[in-house]
Amino acid sequence: MTKFIYVKLGLSVVGLVLVIVLVSVPISVMAPLGQVLNPGTGVWVNVPPPGVGCHSGVLTVNGSSAAIVVCVTPDGFVRIASNETWAVFYEQGYLTAEYRLAQMYFMAMMTMGNLSSIVGPSVLPSDEFFRVLLTPQVTQEIVNSLNKSSFVYEALYYYTLGVNAYISTLSPRRMPIVFKVLGFKPRQWTMEDTFAIQQLLTWSLSGTADSLPFTIALLKMPPEVVYAFYPAYPPPPQYPIYPIEWNPSIYNTTGNMKYLNLYSLNPLPPGIS
Repeated sequence: MTKFIYVKLGLSVVGLVLVIVLVSVPISVMAPLGQVLNPGTGVWVNVPPPGVGCHSGVLTVNGSSAAIVVCVTPDGFVRIASNETWAVFYEQGYLTAEYRLAQMYFMAMMTMGNLSSIVGPSVLPSDEFFRVLLTPQVTQEIVNSLNKSSFVYEALYYYTLGVNAYISTLSPRRMPIVFKVLGFKPRQWTMEDTFAIQQLLTWSLSGTADSLPFTIALLKMPPEVVYAFYPAYPPPPQYPIYPIEWNPSIYNTTGNMKYLNLYSLNPLPPGIS
């Protein structure tokens, strides 16, 4: 009987230790369960942004003051008005962070090739890809090239101040839910982060990754072979479907197929003739 009591006591202690470990130790890229499920600051608590309507006040930044009015429409649009231009950009940064902080950081960290620092090594291929594009260096060069007396610099400066003003107000209770789950605390926003998102959106809308595989192909194969697979087409205008009546000869363009014998399979696989 005494032995049975000791066994139960031992199992209880082991179970208690396991529970303490589970709620105290991070699980993979997740924060400790005790932190995630905390009823006061965990995922159960969500502080929404301001609702529909207009809100007014006075902003004071670096010794300058401005009146500001923010109106949120029923369809979700945010309108900002002020008697000072700098205040509009400051408030835009603050509100963008308030509504989209998690999205901002994920986009910036991904484009900077640093997303794995948040979500773990599973996204290392993405980080490697964007580092090949040299996004961190490009954004740094853009910021360094800005004229500090220009309108663009002023707008970015106050926008960045606004984002960081919101970040400085964040308590564990007010963190975005995904940050709570990952145990991530956002660092200060920078101008480079803003340009990183600009680079991502510009590239997504007007660019492709074709230059990378083409460059690798040209390094690995003679140009004639690459051109045989990808014949040159006439210069712009180009369209997804090029009307044949505009230029009938475009559909007669072919690569030089004779170079393909350099990479012919010899012997051929079974069943292929």
